[in-house]
Amino acid sequence: MASFDVFEGSAFNMISLTSAINHTEHAPSRLRSSGLFRPRGVNTTKIAIEEKHGSLSLIQTSERGTPPSESANKRRNIKDFRTVHLSRNARLVADEVAGIRAFGSQSELESVMAVYKEREEEKIMEMDLTIERLMLGAISGKILDADDTVIYNLFDEFRVNSPANISFAFSGITQANADNGVINKVCLDIKRQLKKALHGMPTGGMRIKALCGDNFFDALVHNAETMQPYKNWQAAEVLKDRNLAYSTFRYGGITFENYEGTDDGKVAIGTDECRIYVEGVPGLFDIYFAPADTMNFVNTKGLPMYSLPYRDPRDKFWEAEIQSNPLPICTRPKSLPKGVKA
Repeated sequence: MASFDVFEGSAFNMISLTSAINHTEHAPSRLRSSGLFRPRGVNTTKIAIEEKHGSLSLIQTSERGTPPSESANKRRNIKDFRTVHLSRNARLVADEVAGIRAFGSQSELESVMAVYKEREEEKIMEMDLTIERLMLGAISGKILDADDTVIYNLFDEFRVNSPANISFAFSGITQANADNGVINKVCLDIKRQLKKALHGMPTGGMRIKALCGDNFFDALVHNAETMQPYKNWQAAEVLKDRNLAYSTFRYGGITFENYEGTDDGKVAIGTDECRIYVEGVPGLFDIYFAPADTMNFVNTKGLPMYSLPYRDPRDKFWEAEIQSNPLPICTRPKSLPKGVKA
């Protein structure tokens, strides 16, 4: 029968558990798995982002040998942000450990670790879901807490106006005017708008994405202008043996994707809207990770997740705190328009 002595081994120490948790296959999540947010470990809980104002200007010709003209000084602002702190406990009580029987080739350590992993995986899924929601907030311009409190309004932080909603007039498209390319024109305008909003960032590899709510996506693919292109797209996806549930559709140079949110709507896109953003632009989206709040990790570069063990002095329980200290950021929130179904 297993006992609490098993927790004295190296497999349950802070370094081993933290290393293991960062190599675990995390629960599927659209934005987490997309690679959109570049992970950046920092050694403090505070992040400073420098913003440079200024625009390119034409240079007036001058006579050779004359002094060069002066350019206007660029104004710089420093934006301070703090990472958020997320934590959950995975606990094993004494009776659970004592009741584990080692059998066959399975050792006591393996048996206890298997039970602990079950508890840990549940907490990791909760952590993944929470970080997914933070990322969803970052591509929407408002990063929200679990109770919908605004953690950061990126438009306010960067002192820019929220871009006006972009109307997709699906209801006005008929067979008679389908060839006018109403939706295609909207997509072209979006590309121009985003190019300007990125304000000098390298856009050679930019790709425009739109995560869509259910009603928006259905209206997008079931109107006279896009219905036949969508059927052709579907046929190609079937040939690739891809699952068409919550599928994507590329039209007008934008990849639209029906976002699969949670049933309670806490992690979701509004059903009649889409969130538009740009991939492939270095420095546009980052997620910062601060170190755990323990002396062991102070001034070290932050990891995506930590597992911090604790043994009750009375031997009534053993637990590990699953912790993450993330902050996803979009550095050009003017590039985050919302599309609405009209």
